[in-house]
Amino acid sequence: MIKAFDLKLPGYVEKENESENEEPDPSPDAATNQNEAASNLEMVDLELTGPVYDSLMEMIDANCSRQEVNVLMEADQEEDDEHQEIEEGLNESYLGIPRTTSSGVAADLSHLATGVNDLATYEMSSKLRESCKAHDLQNVIKDGLNQIEVQAGAAIKRVSKIINSVRMSVNDTEAVFKAVGFRLVAKNATRWNSQLASLRSIIKAIDYDPQLQTHLNATTKKHSKLTPLELKLLKEVILILTHFQEATDDFQGDYETIGSVIPAYIDLLNKMTLSFVDSRGATVVNPECPLAGHIIHCKGFAEALKTSLKKRMSSVLHNTSCVLGAILDPRFKTEWISYTHLNEGDVLSCVRVELVYRYRKIQDDTHDIRDADLTAATTDLRSSNGKDVSGEGNQPTAKKARPTRQLYSTFKRASRPASAGSAKVLDEFETYLSDPIAPMESEEVPGKSNPGPFRPLKYWLNNRHRFPYLSLIARDILGTPASSGSVERCFSTSLDIIGIKRGNLKADIFNQLLFIKRNRNLV
Repeated sequence: MIKAFDLKLPGYVEKENESENEEPDPSPDAATNQNEAASNLEMVDLELTGPVYDSLMEMIDANCSRQEVNVLMEADQEEDDEHQEIEEGLNESYLGIPRTTSSGVAADLSHLATGVNDLATYEMSSKLRESCKAHDLQNVIKDGLNQIEVQAGAAIKRVSKIINSVRMSVNDTEAVFKAVGFRLVAKNATRWNSQLASLRSIIKAIDYDPQLQTHLNATTKKHSKLTPLELKLLKEVILILTHFQEATDDFQGDYETIGSVIPAYIDLLNKMTLSFVDSRGATVVNPECPLAGHIIHCKGFAEALKTSLKKRMSSVLHNTSCVLGAILDPRFKTEWISYTHLNEGDVLSCVRVELVYRYRKIQDDTHDIRDADLTAATTDLRSSNGKDVSGEGNQPTAKKARPTRQLYSTFKRASRPASAGSAKVLDEFETYLSDPIAPMESEEVPGKSNPGPFRPLKYWLNNRHRFPYLSLIARDILGTPASSGSVERCFSTSLDIIGIKRGNLKADIFNQLLFIKRNRNLV
């Protein structure tokens, strides 16, 4: 028996009496079915019998020895073991990916997580590969621009044409620079924030010089001028997209970003909700929305962005890394839960179960490392000295235990022993939640005018003596990036290092240069 792929050739249809000149069905449905069949390849057991099997064996015997034939027909045991080891490693890894954590606690954890319901009302799940949150926001912007108001969409297209005409004309480029002191920004097809920058540049130029459009060939001969209504529409679009740019820049930062995903998602939803219907059926302006009252003509654009946000990013409320990252971020903790439909008790119950699971994985890994180090050290000592170092037979004499003092026992209670096992990390978690929420900005340092944003990892570093176990879990969670922006910047830096004249650069030198370049602020 031979294992082979079940292949279906495109355009081939098995028939009994098929003519040689007959062509495959060119219909779209047939092509779709063929593509689906080609993509769903699977291994099947191919049994060769009869004349086909005899012919194949005769060909193999004529070109290979019997030993080579046996090796060919037998499965590679080392390869099978390697694949099995990789699969077990993924399933039993520290993160346990993919898996689901429920607020309904198993029997062995029910005595550790307090206040947990028997029925699972909230679940967190994780996948092997998470989506880039900055890319998700880019898709949200794309969905919103596809449904933007007709007049606003026409104004955006006209701005793009005007800027392209100005940049292609030397006279217009010099006229703009002399009038406002800067050049108009062109749109980049791969980055939506470049379109926002182009809108800002032309609005800024016209606000600085209201008569600028009358001096440009792009707006007098090639294209029409932007009307006051179109300028208002563009300003509203800029006002809406500015909040998405802030979230995108935060997700792509070279610092801990996973804890900001859920708060940013909720904040964008609140800002895109310009109004809501109250219990009496009346439409009320959203008091928590800073854009309410300022967006008049682009309400449909804001609603389209809100709908796309819920469609593409609502899953972060049940994502293990995002939920743990937000709760273990001292700036947010559980504050964001009240702005969602989730029950805080159910979320915290699920988080406790996940913390216990991760604590046990840390303990198992630590014990394995310690056992391996102890075994290696013992083996080295025995091999070097040739003696038993177990210590048996040389035990010191045990001291006589002192009697327990009974005086003052009626009012002086014994101190509670320190928590042991998995309950320790839960005690640390409760202590952490009882602490006040950290500010968004760091405390001012003497001599520095701008203290900078608060860094969660620095908080856990400074408080690792208070949370010895929880800090390990927080460090692992907060080290997860929310987007691939920092990695993509490394690719750009690599192109700067390895140029045409430095193609023979050695790998180790290249790694050192890249490391220094990306971490120059810390070196």
